[in-house]
Amino acid sequence: MPKHTPKPVAWITASLLILAAAAIYPRFFRTDPYLLGRFPFFSRLILYGLRIGLPLFVVVSLFCLAGWYRGRIRASDLLAFGSALVFCGILAFAAGSLMYHRQMTRGRDARLYHPYLQVVPPGIEGNKIDRGGLHIFCLGGSTTEFVDEDGSGWPARAGSALKKRFGEDAVHVHNLGRQWYTTLHTLINYEVNLRPLNPDVLLVMHTINDLLQNTDFSYFSGGPFREDYGHFHGPVVRIVRREGFGSFGRQLLRGLWYHRERTVIRQDTFFGLVPFERNLHTLIDLAEKDGVRVVLLTQPNLYREGMTPPETDALYMLHYEAIGPDKKWDVETARTGMRQYRDAIWRVAARRDVPVIDLESRFPKDLDHFSDDVHYTRKGFDRMGELVSEALMPLLAKRIGEKQN
Repeated sequence: MPKHTPKPVAWITASLLILAAAAIYPRFFRTDPYLLGRFPFFSRLILYGLRIGLPLFVVVSLFCLAGWYRGRIRASDLLAFGSALVFCGILAFAAGSLMYHRQMTRGRDARLYHPYLQVVPPGIEGNKIDRGGLHIFCLGGSTTEFVDEDGSGWPARAGSALKKRFGEDAVHVHNLGRQWYTTLHTLINYEVNLRPLNPDVLLVMHTINDLLQNTDFSYFSGGPFREDYGHFHGPVVRIVRREGFGSFGRQLLRGLWYHRERTVIRQDTFFGLVPFERNLHTLIDLAEKDGVRVVLLTQPNLYREGMTPPETDALYMLHYEAIGPDKKWDVETARTGMRQYRDAIWRVAARRDVPVIDLESRFPKDLDHFSDDVHYTRKGFDRMGELVSEALMPLLAKRIGEKQN
């Protein structure tokens, strides 16, 4: 008969195991909401695995300890059990590493990245335009580029309305926005790629991406704010900060176990306003040299006083982009920033005598029109198309007449 384990050793071991589990387990219910939203698959897989696996591990361990104490389980059995757990852990790590590298590394999206513009800019088929009619280039970020389920965005809607008013061949609207683009991206892209195409009108809508350049504490930033936006890695953050599955897993565990609230940054000074205005002025300079008309657009957004909980929950860019390991913006800062950037657009327009389509003041701030902070629902796309086309009709009438003559 095998000897029983000494009673004090068994009781002490069991007590320590229970105390450790009691101290550790509740902390997995204070998780980082950023991780749950940003990496929903991996974070939830690990979180629920720990929430289920830890109690199960404690129960099985106590059962094995009791069997060892009574002499029914040998030390070699415990060693075999531990070895099996280690082997399962190795298999799980290998599977997780494979999934991580397939989903999170650069290989999948490498063709989308650009060495200088971060994301490959949109183009026009054949890199040329038919000189018949008036050609309008819509420039901006994702709020210009993105389309609805049918593949139609607000530039297409505005174009359809203008064609009905002036004729099918009288006006051509080109959607040349690109997600992540700021005024600096648009300026470079216009000078290098679009200017040689000789458009007639530029519609320029920028705010949110330039505003986010001020979040030099965010996960997308690599250091203090720079006026050339060189601190902000944006979409290429996965390339410049490539990490293995092990370090990614440690990051998840830190966020899933007793997450501490981030410090809320409330600010009303935005250093990015200086390059924002400068970039717009330079873009207008280039356009005016070629006789191209520039029209600036203020950017609609959901931020307002007295937002409802569903509206606040919908603020993806605030919750997942204006946030870093230790700090984050609040709604009031985002609201203040959007207002100051809107005012900057008006200052540039007044100084350069260019027209402004004030979308922000005329666009409903509700979830019927917005899917998040600045992106639109189908109803929002419709409203954008209406507002832009209505404002452009009197501005374009004379220019279209001149083109036709």
